[in-house]
Amino acid sequence: MRVHITNLYGISYSCASRIAMNNTVEIAKQMGFHELDFFNYPVETDSDSELNTRLDGIIAGLWHDDVIVFQFPSWNGFTFDEKFCDKVKDYLNTKLILYVHDIVPLMFDKNEDNIRRVVQILNRADVLILPSEKMKELLKEYGLEVSKILYQEVWDYPISAHMEPSAFIRKMFFPGALERFPYIMDWKGKTPVEVFDNGMQACENSNLIVNKVLPSTELVFKLNGGGFGLLWAEDTQKEYYQYNNPFKLGTYLAAGIPTIVQAGTHAAEFVAKHQIGFVVHSLQEADEIVQKLTEEEYGRISKNVEKIAFLVRNGYYTRSVLNEAVKCCLTTV
Repeated sequence: MRVHITNLYGISYSCASRIAMNNTVEIAKQMGFHELDFFNYPVETDSDSELNTRLDGIIAGLWHDDVIVFQFPSWNGFTFDEKFCDKVKDYLNTKLILYVHDIVPLMFDKNEDNIRRVVQILNRADVLILPSEKMKELLKEYGLEVSKILYQEVWDYPISAHMEPSAFIRKMFFPGALERFPYIMDWKGKTPVEVFDNGMQACENSNLIVNKVLPSTELVFKLNGGGFGLLWAEDTQKEYYQYNNPFKLGTYLAAGIPTIVQAGTHAAEFVAKHQIGFVVHSLQEADEIVQKLTEEEYGRISKNVEKIAFLVRNGYYTRSVLNEAVKCCLTTV
């Protein structure tokens, strides 16, 4: 028996989905997993025969009794994901773990038919790894039937280089394209906020600093210089943040900086539980906290952050959930 895990290529180096999948595979390969590569491409250009041939090539190393961890979604669409799962399950006694990063219809269109189609893909799994129990309860409303479900507490960010303790600086970071998070452009606070956008949009607000997008490791080292990470969402994104596990939190933890997170989101539970930042109800409240916080208080919170940062940098959460998922696959009860 061998254990395989899918990985994603062909999209921007700054895309959180790609980084999260690549990081997960880096940890899994240290555990002896074998990599199966997906390339992001326009699937609609393939005929059924071409898609079948492509998938046959991806799983060429697969054999009976193997375990496959599918990092879901592939970002190649429903048909690709459905056919990949079906091909895996065609092998005798293979076990399929679906490691869910995102539920795309919940992120964007919230089309009920699309959500149900995703749930039918998830129902092909022997074991599910979900971002939160709240997501499980929501998916059950759309027909989720899988009984073996585990949860990813936070995304790991493996870094072998030495990281210094973060410095007390009254500044917040918000990695994310302004096109997707336009409300940040209306920032009115006293605290400077640094964002990262290759569009390098002009900004009249002197407290909103727009930098170019950095490669993932460079970004972590820049954040490590000191300050706070901001986790915030508006409109439909705010609802999705109740269920998902944002990659930004793992990035902030790897950098060793406290996180300021929106109340009511799934990440808020983790931040409050480990006392690694602040849970706030408004951006104004976030600004006020940073302005009033003392260096001594920052140092106390940073010590809590460092405890979790050590685990995140060493892949603890990913390693734990993958080990447990494989064990679940091999138990018959």
